[in-house]
Amino acid sequence: MTSRDARVENGEEAASEEEKVPLREQLQIFQQDMHALIDNLMQRTFDLEAAILSNKKILAEIEFKVYELRKK
Repeated sequence: MTSRDARVENGEEAASEEEKVPLREQLQIFQQDMHALIDNLMQRTFDLEAAILSNKKILAEIEFKVYELRKK
């Protein structure tokens, strides 16, 4: 079986620091970063949904007041 990377076939060491880190560790770091981003997005989503609900409540109150004023 042949490898796409010539260094693997020749037994050469990886050139960059990133390649010296085991693949499993790189994957764990990537997963941690992704989970942190997902948590951040979920928090922002929650905050936006709360703001939307608050704005809907305020809008409903304003619409009711406009309705009341037109009735007079």
